[in-house]
This record gives sequence, structure tokens and C-alpha cells, in this order.
Amino acid sequence: MRGPATTLSRVLTGGAPLAVVLYAEALQRDEIVQDIATLSRGLPVLPSTRVDDVFQVLDKIIALTPANEVEAVRTLAARRDALLERQAPAVLLLMRGGAGVAALSEEACSGLASWLQGKEVDPELLATVDLAAESKDFQQQTGFSPREWLDKARSGQPTDSLHDRLLTSRARFLEPGE
Repeated sequence: MRGPATTLSRVLTGGAPLAVVLYAEALQRDEIVQDIATLSRGLPVLPSTRVDDVFQVLDKIIALTPANEVEAVRTLAARRDALLERQAPAVLLLMRGGAGVAALSEEACSGLASWLQGKEVDPELLATVDLAAESKDFQQQTGFSPREWLDKARSGQPTDSLHDRLLTSRARFLEPGE
């Protein structure tokens, strides 16, 4: 079974310019920043509270812990295309159930929210879900492993039905970083 550290490591090395990690309290947020430094595989990590660092320091992993999560989400959404210039990922830490997560639902941030699908890490949720059992259940239900389903989705094979979109979302949960 894959744990939070493995999932975070996959997000850090998956090539995406931005990922989100959810935390429950400030102490956990600080631990996640330390985990990012530990899992960075030699890439330099810059812990930062400044959203501008995401756009100015392109060659370091940015562990972004903004004081105002809502404004950070809005800024990242407005400048989403500039994120493609990043040479190392930025990791935005947001409080689970907080205003920053809610801001991702705003119309102006919907593009960023869509872009982040599959690049979210919720350590608490991952610690409580039996991913091996869920993946086995997914394969029994669909005839495909979550990874195979996502490969199909990338090639446009599943239909655009609500059922297939829900299965794709579930596969992304079971294969974070995809």
C-alpha cells in the first residue's frame, strides 16, 4: 500500500509544475514542509510564504505556505500559464476544508482546480484508505487497473458520461500524481 510519503514523492517527481497538499493544523503543515525537503531527491527546496517566489524562483521546489491561502489560490489561477516555466514543482499547502480549498471552487479558479486534479495529496485521507483494496475493487468493477484506466482516459477512450468521469476521478485518487 502506498502511503503519504510515497505519494508526495511521486508528486514531486511527476513533472507537474504545481501540486497541492492538504493539512489539518499548523504543526502538520510544518511537518509536510520538512517531508518535502526530505523527499526532494537532491533538488533544493525553498520554504516560502510569498506567492511571487513561485514565479521568480523557477529552479527550486517551492513549499508554499501563504498567510492568505485565498489570495494565493487566486494569484496562481490568474497566472496559471506562467507556472509552465517552472523547472521544479511548487507545492501549495492548503488547510483541509479551509478558505483556500473553497477558493478553488470559484469560477475564476476553476481552470486551476481542473489542472490540479490528480496532483492533490491529502496525507490524512491516504493514511486511512486501504489503497490496495480500493485498487483491487476498481479493477474488479472496470476490468482495468486505475493506471490502465487513466491511460485509456488520456487516449480519449472512456466516454464523456458522468459514470466514466466519476471512474476517472476515482482512478486519479488511487493513482495520485497521475
